[in-house]
Amino acid sequence: MSRAALALLATLAALAQIGAVPAAFLDPLAGPTLPIALAAGWASVRDPRETWPLPLAAAVVLGAVSEARVGWFVLAFLPVIALTILFRQTEGRGLVTIARRLLTAGVAGLLGTVAYVVVLALGAGTLRAIPGEFAVIASGAAWTATLAMCLTSAMWPLRAQNVGLFA
Repeated sequence: MSRAALALLATLAALAQIGAVPAAFLDPLAGPTLPIALAAGWASVRDPRETWPLPLAAAVVLGAVSEARVGWFVLAFLPVIALTILFRQTEGRGLVTIARRLLTAGVAGLLGTVAYVVVLALGAGTLRAIPGEFAVIASGAAWTATLAMCLTSAMWPLRAQNVGLFA
């Protein structure tokens, strides 16, 4: 059930990324990357292995309206999930606080957005233009990190909990 819900949410986030973000921000790179924020938030609250439908669903929608191939979008979404898995592996087995997961989502969203832009620029052959767009990309990464932290806070009651006698 949660994977189907995530695929639906990823599709909706990609559709909003196409329509709402360019309308709200003058430069599309200055706005948040909604699927990245969703991936960082979901993977920081739930089991990161549940996020596999997100890159596929969002990439199909974004690739359908873009000149970039769907495969580049799939590759662009993978770093945020990998970063979240890496951060979650360093937590240990103790009490997990919301502050720790908010930090995980924020940093993964920030770095995941930068990786997303770099991968898509690499696929488009415009990697040399990135240094000139640093301030705009940093703004978009900050918006994405903030949104990822908000999503983490909202999804906190849905977190995966180890309950049981020997958990």
